Amino acid sequence: MGADLMKRFFVFLIPLILLVSVSCSYNGQSNVVYKDARIEVNPASFDFGDIKQSDGVVTALFSVQNTGGKPLKINRLSTSCGCTTAKMEMSDIQPGEKRDMVVSFDPMVHPDQFGPIIRVVYLQTSDPETPELEIDIKGYVVK
Repeated sequence: MGADLMKRFFVFLIPLILLVSVSCSYNGQSNVVYKDARIEVNPASFDFGDIKQSDGVVTALFSVQNTGGKPLKINRLSTSCGCTTAKMEMSDIQPGEKRDMVVSFDPMVHPDQFGPIIRVVYLQTSDPETPELEIDIKGYVVK
């Protein structure tokens, strides 16, 4: 009876240990591990709302993160119009690393343009799933 009880104990104990170890290693983030570099940008888009032309340049802050397993190469950072700029350190982003990107819109570049605007920030990287990420910037220019 002692060996049978010991066998039942181990049959119960081994799965329990595995369950506890997996639960303890979970940190609230995705369990998916990407082999290659992978880009995530937060927020995915931005709406400035009303942009008073006389107040000048408006800016938004984005977080760019590599959630993959290899360094993320930043190949190019550009925008759809000269009224919008995007600035960020262009060196490789290591796995798990986050970096700030500042996007600015200058309503005085087009002094006669009022109403809704949509601009795009293009971020070209080594992410094989998303080699060019587009980030929409919106707003409404008022006098």
